[in-house]
Amino acid sequence: MAEAGVAITVYNQVDSLVAGNIKEKLVTIASGEGELERGQVVAYNTSDGTWVKYVSGGSNGEGTVRAILNEAVDTTSAAAQARVIEMGEVLGTGIVGVDYVVSTDTLATPDAPTVELVAGGTLDATTLHTYKVTAVNGEGGITATGATAGATTVAASAGSAAGLVVANIAAVNTVLGDCSTTAKSVQFVVDGVTHSATFDADYTGAGALADHAALVTALNGTGYTPSSSDGAAITLTSDTTGVDSSVTITADTTRLFLDPTITAGVALSKTTKVTVAEVAGAEDYKVWRTTDAGSTWYYREMTDAEITLGYFVDDGTLTWTEGTPVTATDYSAIADMWDRKIFISEMQEGYDFRGGF
Repeated sequence: MAEAGVAITVYNQVDSLVAGNIKEKLVTIASGEGELERGQVVAYNTSDGTWVKYVSGGSNGEGTVRAILNEAVDTTSAAAQARVIEMGEVLGTGIVGVDYVVSTDTLATPDAPTVELVAGGTLDATTLHTYKVTAVNGEGGITATGATAGATTVAASAGSAAGLVVANIAAVNTVLGDCSTTAKSVQFVVDGVTHSATFDADYTGAGALADHAALVTALNGTGYTPSSSDGAAITLTSDTTGVDSSVTITADTTRLFLDPTITAGVALSKTTKVTVAEVAGAEDYKVWRTTDAGSTWYYREMTDAEITLGYFVDDGTLTWTEGTPVTATDYSAIADMWDRKIFISEMQEGYDFRGGF
């Protein structure tokens, strides 16, 4: 038996939210807020007098943290009562809905990631994918986001050889001239296969090509597609795509391809390799991505294996969640909590079961 006048304090060493003495009250969370977990920060809507989830930058008081749920509650289809912490000490790792942003003295702001294109994948083609990083310490403290870096995905394309830019089919006939005595030809290689097209008429007279379609027919073959039109280059394009797709001119007496512009085929590159620089003291990294110049951001947390490697591969199979990137202004949400005597602890030291103030 304890001696008279001696207070006995019992500490819970395993609670995930409460870190010290707290003061609670019972409130009604508005319908439609969904399934809220313990630790969710909540606000008070001053326009209709309802308790709702905190929304960064929200209007009508929804952008001010008023309390923290001390129990899970489901308000998907109806309002529900729940206990909230209106004063006290809570763990940074236990709060949900607002990030505990630490100063640069605690964790350095991450550098911009290195973003490289990788072949294959299913990301949107020809789209700039931009990334930035926040670092997280062992107590849940998170840095503001660092600088951005990005890469534009590439759709697979074919190799081609572009020849003369012709005003019209008459210009083509003039270049070819009279081939009735001595035929002219163009030789070319498509994807390693040799092809040729021969012209043996008087193209300045009765044998003149009637239109661009006639030239396309004369150039046509298997494995490639010719094209010609007014004001455009006469072009031979491989029917394949990728790095092995190619067209080269090996000989030409027609003068249609005397100085060709050769375009190499390009492999499908709809994957990005995102390399994240290590931040001293960080245990986790949250990476943010946008494809619309920052109008909408999505995030994911790197896995332990990815952190060990120092990078992850974004190939279209990863799960991203829409959210608002952490900025230095998120200090204000924590300041609001401090103003209401809700204090954030970075260490799980246990709490006094007696509670109260």
